[in-house]
Amino acid sequence: LNTNFQSLARELDIMEPKVPEDIYKSHLENVRPYGPSNVDSARQNLAASFVNGFVNCAFGNDKLLAENGNKWLYKNKEHGMMSATASLGLILLWDVDGGLTQIDKYLYSS
Repeated sequence: LNTNFQSLARELDIMEPKVPEDIYKSHLENVRPYGPSNVDSARQNLAASFVNGFVNCAFGNDKLLAENGNKWLYKNKEHGMMSATASLGLILLWDVDGGLTQIDKYLYSS
């Protein structure tokens, strides 16, 4: 199933991984330059984890967790960390050969 999905994605030319900012279109908002616009809150991290997981679902790669995966996971707390790991599982969906080895290290951590 993974190989068929990957070949269809290549044929449709949608293999380019996306970041949550591509979906949010936050660059189009009118934001005051002097306000606290870059607040790094737990709710924003949780939303970014979910958006990243669903947008890159089953493609096998992304830009948020691939570049700084451990840094992003440990930026979250408790349920956010579990949700970020679950989003990694969504990204590696159906990839039994390569995906299990990437996600296995998080199975035994506490």
